[in-house]
Amino acid sequence: MGKALTSVVALVGITAAAWSGFWFYGKGKIVEEIEAQAQLVRDQGGEASYESIDVSGFPFGYEGRIISPKITMAQPATEGTAPITLKWSAPWIEAKANAASPNVIEMTVADTQELLINLPEEDGGPLPVALTSSNLIIETEVTKDGVLFRGGATTMGGRFERMTDKAGMANVTYTIDDLKTSGRVNDKTGDTDQPPMVVEYTLARIGGTADITGTPQNPGGKIDFKTAAITGTTDTLGDETTGKAVFNDLDMSFEFAQLGNLPLDLGIEQINLETRIPNGAAAEAQPFGYRMSMKNVTLADLIWTFMDPQQAFSREINNLTIDIDGTAIFTATPSNAEAFAEAMETGLPIDVQTLRLNDLTVDALGLTAKGTGEGALRNDVPEGKASVGIDGFPEFMKSMVQSGRIPPQQAMVVQLMVENFGKVAEGEETIRFDLEARDGMMYVNSLPVGQAPALPQ
Repeated sequence: MGKALTSVVALVGITAAAWSGFWFYGKGKIVEEIEAQAQLVRDQGGEASYESIDVSGFPFGYEGRIISPKITMAQPATEGTAPITLKWSAPWIEAKANAASPNVIEMTVADTQELLINLPEEDGGPLPVALTSSNLIIETEVTKDGVLFRGGATTMGGRFERMTDKAGMANVTYTIDDLKTSGRVNDKTGDTDQPPMVVEYTLARIGGTADITGTPQNPGGKIDFKTAAITGTTDTLGDETTGKAVFNDLDMSFEFAQLGNLPLDLGIEQINLETRIPNGAAAEAQPFGYRMSMKNVTLADLIWTFMDPQQAFSREINNLTIDIDGTAIFTATPSNAEAFAEAMETGLPIDVQTLRLNDLTVDALGLTAKGTGEGALRNDVPEGKASVGIDGFPEFMKSMVQSGRIPPQQAMVVQLMVENFGKVAEGEETIRFDLEARDGMMYVNSLPVGQAPALPQ
C-alpha cells in the first residue's frame, strides 16, 4: 500500500513538473509568435516595437500585456519625394492564449490609440488622428505559410483636425459600428511592396461630420455623411489582385454659407465596385477588369433647380453602370507603388490590347441606354464591334429643347440623324445602333461614318 501511494505521488509530481515545463515552453512560444508578427511588419519595410511583454495565467492559459506597441509603415511616393508614413501606437494590447495552442493568440486593443499620418507633399504638416474603439479584438494564428486572423469591434472611430489655406480648419469625426473582418497574410514573395493577403470585412454603419471653419474669403460650412451596411473583399494571394465592395444607403448633406446655409442632400441607394489587376509586370498581355454601378441616386431640390430650372427632365437617376474587362501589357503595377509612380512620369504603365464592354447602362433623366461590345488594337487602330440600344430618346430631346440646352432647329437635325442611322424593330420603341471599326473605318448600322481614330503611342 505504501509503495502504491508513493508511486501515485511520484506520478503526480512528474506530471506537474512536465506541465509546468510545457507551460513555460508555451510562454516562450507566445513571445516568439508576437515577435514573428512584428517581423512581418518589418519585412514590409516598416518598424514594429514594444516596451515589454508580460505573460501570466499559469497553469491553464496565458494572459499578458504588450506594453506600448508601436508600428510605423512607409509608402513610397513619386521619385525624389519623401515617403508617406503612418505611425500607430497604443498604451497596451492584451493577449490571451490556451496553453495547448500558444500559436493562436487573441488580442484586445486599448480603447484609445493614436495614428500619425505624414504626407510630405501636402500643406499643413503631419496629421494626428485620435482613434477610439470598443471591444476591438483580433485573433491571430501563425502557420507555416503566414498568419490567419479574424476579429472586429463594436465601434471604431476617429477625430482629427486639418488646417488648409483655402478652407480654414477642418474638424472631422467618424464612427464605424459593428466591424467584422477575417483573412490571412502570407509570407512576402516576388517584387511587390506588400505580402499577399486576403481580407474580408463587413460593417453595419459609418457616420461622421466635417466642420469647416472657413476663411474671410471663403466662409465655412458642414458636411454630414453616413452609410448603412458595407461589405468587401480584397485578395492578392494569386497572380492578380481582386477587390469587391458594396456600399448601401450612402447619404451626404452639405451646408455652406455660399449655398445660403441650406442643406443640400445627396443619396445613393447602393454602390457596387469590382476590380481585378495583375500583381506583377510582364512583357505579355495580362487580364484586368473593372465594374462600377450606382443605383437610385437622389439629389436635393436645390441642386435640381440649379441644374434644371425649367423642370424639363425627369428627376430620376435609376442606374449608372460600367463593366469592362480585357487584356493589357503592364510595365508596372500598383502593387509595386514605387515602380508604378516612376512609370507614370514617362507615360502610362498600362498598354491596353483588348477590351470588352460587358455592360454600359445609363438610366437617368428619362433616358435609358444600354451597350455592349468588344474590340482590340491593330497597329494602334481600334477594331471591334459594339451595340447600343436607347429608349426614351424623343422625350429626352423634347426635354433638351424645353430646358434651353439645344435650339429646336438643332434638335430636328439630331432627330433626323438618329432616324437615318438608328434601327427600330417592328413593334419596339428601342433605337439600336450597331457600331463597328474595321479596316481603319467606322461604321454605324453598316453605314460608313469616317476613319477609325488612331490612338497616340
